[in-house]
Amino acid sequence: LGPAATPAALQAAARRVAALFLALAAGAGVASYVEVAAFAAGGARLARRLRLAYLRSALRQEAAFFEAGVVGGGAALLADLDADARAVQGTVGDKLGSTLHHASTFAAGMAIALWKGWDMALVMVAVLPAVGGAAGGIAVAQARVDARGRAAYRAAGTVAGEALTHVRTVLAFNAGPAVAASYDAALA
Repeated sequence: LGPAATPAALQAAARRVAALFLALAAGAGVASYVEVAAFAAGGARLARRLRLAYLRSALRQEAAFFEAGVVGGGAALLADLDADARAVQGTVGDKLGSTLHHASTFAAGMAIALWKGWDMALVMVAVLPAVGGAAGGIAVAQARVDARGRAAYRAAGTVAGEALTHVRTVLAFNAGPAVAASYDAALA
């Protein structure tokens, strides 16, 4: 436009740029919805196939496999199926989609940065190993904390399951406080 541009020309240029940004935002919104919906549908289909395969396998088992009194028996395995299927669905639906989305955004951003301002982009590339190392360290620490939490909840669930399975014995021996202390100790 230049220094001799009129206010009307500036307004027309601003309207054109605003319309382009609005169209870009609408396109990005539609593309994001399609991306999330596609990965969510894929994760749901995979979880459904996992549940069906597990159910077919469970139906081939002997009746003793499903005895409720056996700690960690078939009933406990079938109860864990839903949690495992949800974890698979979340991994495929959310995490895989997010990973691919962010990796492609990073690659496109770096390509544009190297094209438009290669000197500043090289400085950013030099810092990337440190940023990646920090992110990796955080991920490892988070995985360790999550694993400890899952182990604690699994142990506490076993205590609660045994207490509920043998509730008459717990009540007969007035062992409720001891079971509660055991449960709390498992969570600690």
